[in-house]
Amino acid sequence: VLKRYGAPKKAGQAWGVSLTDRGSVAELTLRDERLVSAPFLSDEQDFIRHWIAQYYKTATAAIRRYDPNHLILGVRWGGPPAAFIAEEEARWTDVISRNNYRAAMYERMDKTWRAADRPILIGEFPSWGDTFAFVRSPIEPPGGYHRWVRGELRHRESLDRSFSHPAIVGYTWYRWGGGKPRDKGLIGRFTRANHRTVSIATDWDRPAEETVQPPVGQISVCLQTGAGSTRSLPAPKPGAKSGTRKSTTYIVLGFVRWPSKWDSRVWGDGIKGEVTSAETEGAVSRIACEIKMIPGMFTGHRGEARYEIELKRDRTKLEGTFKGSYNGVDVSGRALGYIYRPVPNPNL
Repeated sequence: VLKRYGAPKKAGQAWGVSLTDRGSVAELTLRDERLVSAPFLSDEQDFIRHWIAQYYKTATAAIRRYDPNHLILGVRWGGPPAAFIAEEEARWTDVISRNNYRAAMYERMDKTWRAADRPILIGEFPSWGDTFAFVRSPIEPPGGYHRWVRGELRHRESLDRSFSHPAIVGYTWYRWGGGKPRDKGLIGRFTRANHRTVSIATDWDRPAEETVQPPVGQISVCLQTGAGSTRSLPAPKPGAKSGTRKSTTYIVLGFVRWPSKWDSRVWGDGIKGEVTSAETEGAVSRIACEIKMIPGMFTGHRGEARYEIELKRDRTKLEGTFKGSYNGVDVSGRALGYIYRPVPNPNL
């Protein structure tokens, strides 16, 4: 990265600091001055990309020196890698491996796939905690499901939806718990799940429906970059302007549509919300909503957001886009939804 400037002095001019030689960087550290300018952050990203390329190039070359046809599964990401990191990894690996601990498995893996354009292996996933077992749905029996029952239902639903994604090639269960309640019957459960992959996979290439009915039921919608935040970077030195860094993550919203109208409530993990307007014309639904995030079991922050969502239905799936703001940060991107449970009448 330094070579593109030819000399530390020119690099310093680009980054907004005074550099006479490489030792000047150590002096900045001793004075607690920071590099936060946009040109530096861009060069920093280039350096990370270069570092990743060197890592994969070295490891892949060593493996294929002895086995030219070895299947490279990559590292097993514990969280979602940045898009530019996934892009660089894809140059050197055959498969992207990533763990998942949320019920929105399909949507989270889809985002990585679109950055890397590689098959996805789910390195591990559980179904006994977090959003699998503890976050209620808007339509449950009086008193709600027991967490084990809810976890079982979402276990099947999440796996089946993942099988329907053309890039997901497999998964690994999180762990065997030595006879704990959550592990009882796992062999049969996974055997049945794996058998279902055959019928689910044959649905990939079916032509789109010619006549599409409006969605009816409990509908889950994932906004892949729906929650945004800005972090203030420390000023490089006293009196200087500080930098900012924007980041986004996914958010899952739940809606209910009865045969003739959308329910006014928006549900989710730590979410209180209201549908301000909604209309459905054939296969296309447009929803505007406002939500408030409150600290909960799996959310530790407060927030306010407004969204405009447009979704097109194809059988149980809904795909489209959204735009809006989250805590004052403009957000937009892909929206993925599905009919989690059909509701034929309002008496259920």
